[in-house]
Amino acid sequence: MTNTSNDISPTTVWMLLLVGLLGVIAVHIPWHVHDVAAFSLNAFDLAEWVSLHPATRAENPALLSSILLRLPLVLLGISITLSANFLRDERLRWIWRCVALLVVFRLNPPIDFYRSPNGVSLNEQHLAYLTYAGIGLVLLIIAIGRRIRPFYFPLMTILWIVMVVASWEGLSRATRTIESLQIDVDYGA
Repeated sequence: MTNTSNDISPTTVWMLLLVGLLGVIAVHIPWHVHDVAAFSLNAFDLAEWVSLHPATRAENPALLSSILLRLPLVLLGISITLSANFLRDERLRWIWRCVALLVVFRLNPPIDFYRSPNGVSLNEQHLAYLTYAGIGLVLLIIAIGRRIRPFYFPLMTILWIVMVVASWEGLSRATRTIESLQIDVDYGA
């Protein structure tokens, strides 16, 4: 019997969920390591640092380097949600969907963003847009989960390719920006 997209083995589903969780961990471990702790940066911190540089603010679209470093979190949340749709136990399905929402919600800007009537920075706007888009997509996938099951493998392939390309390009852009500041850093794990 062949394995169709509607008949994915539990082992495959659990492997993809764990790979997604490892991806979340990889975003949060240091990518740039320095003797001074403040210069040891994971993808999220690196996106914040790079967003302060005038060259990054002048990019078209603005803050592209920061967006590329943050986008994998949204895509990981979507990936986890897609995989959770294949779990047989409804409770586990909802636990993993909540994990996906937490992963995406990690991009939420500081609380001051919501209190400030007009002093919102472009960086915080991007954080909010990514958060809202990610939460919206995760909720959409939860709502139509059974209908997109036949497209699981093509969607996952596209998501992971975009994640790898965005991470690589974001890291290379951020590295060039940090090097222009003449800060000597090593690559992390």
